Amino acid sequence: MLSFAVLASILATTTATSIPRQIYAATPANTTVAFFQGGSSSDACSGTQVGSWGEYTAGVCNDITVYGLGIGESSTNNCVFTLYKDSKTCNGTEASSVVGVSIPQGYDQFCIDAGVYDGGKNVLASGIWSCF
Repeated sequence: MLSFAVLASILATTTATSIPRQIYAATPANTTVAFFQGGSSSDACSGTQVGSWGEYTAGVCNDITVYGLGIGESSTNNCVFTLYKDSKTCNGTEASSVVGVSIPQGYDQFCIDAGVYDGGKNVLASGIWSCF
């Protein structure tokens, strides 16, 4: 059994340290997206906007049926859109390529060339949007 003097000595030599807390900005849960058809490989969003503004939820797979996606940038975070070519289900095994497209922090729309020119009949693509 520890004596009171030994216990007091141990406590006297112990120093309290504070652990710094990091405060992280909440990552956005969703973003706006515009859908374009008829653009060019140099600017997939230069074509006609087909459909109203939509919304993508972070971490959710989206079947893509258009040539260009205009993804809304986050004002507080950098984001990424992972594009799965030849897959409607974000399956990396069946996709011919998986490309991570960095979306910078900002207040604008970032254009992504999804390459689906036939509405998804023969050319397939899907993607997942997320921020960090």
